[in-house]
Amino acid sequence: MPLTAAKKIIAIPTTAGTGSEVTSVSVISRGNDKKTTHNPVFQPTACIVDPALTMTVPARTTLITGLDAFTHAIEAFWSVRHSALTDALATEALRVILSSLEPSFTEATEESRTAMAYGSLLAGLAFSNAKTAGCHACSYPLSMYHHLPHGEACAFTLDSFIRLNADDRLESLAKTLGFADTGALADEIYRLKVKGGLRVRFADCDGELDLNRLATESAEHMLMRNNPVQLSVDELKAMFAALK
Repeated sequence: MPLTAAKKIIAIPTTAGTGSEVTSVSVISRGNDKKTTHNPVFQPTACIVDPALTMTVPARTTLITGLDAFTHAIEAFWSVRHSALTDALATEALRVILSSLEPSFTEATEESRTAMAYGSLLAGLAFSNAKTAGCHACSYPLSMYHHLPHGEACAFTLDSFIRLNADDRLESLAKTLGFADTGALADEIYRLKVKGGLRVRFADCDGELDLNRLATESAEHMLMRNNPVQLSVDELKAMFAALK
């Protein structure tokens, strides 16, 4: 049966991360298979963002979803499909998320979780127009073969892609966000992952490591086309090898 648009869809997010309340994207997993589908029927008519609904979300999940939102924003910024509008949304989302992510998972204050809900919303608006890129492309095989939750899978290569995609625009963004350069921004993401107990090496992950499979499937994923630096299978394999 073909999908038809519903008369009204009200979206109410319970985490500060996916941005699904303002997108037409749905992710479907079955066993080790994970696919993304886009359809206007998934686009909410309206959304109600109530940060109180995130107050009971555990610290680890808060960090994972928060890093997903960060990835949405920075990939919208460096996507080849970016625009002045998505740049503005992404920059503000990154500013808000960077200032509130750590306190949101270490203390769970109302102020920090309200800020994260706002940052996630902005990031959702940014990537729904500019689309995501390399980190998200790599997240699919990482989730399928190494069983990483989506946000943790995106974050697994996030600091690597910040270094790989470094250019004048990204350097300027890093400085706008209060960092000396892109390297310092990447270091901050790595620090947050370690502090929150997320996996940063394949040695910490489940599943048998197959670098060629990971690199090939990541390179072939449609979202990799949005990455500002077009990476070959060998270059992606080297990136993954550095994370062993």
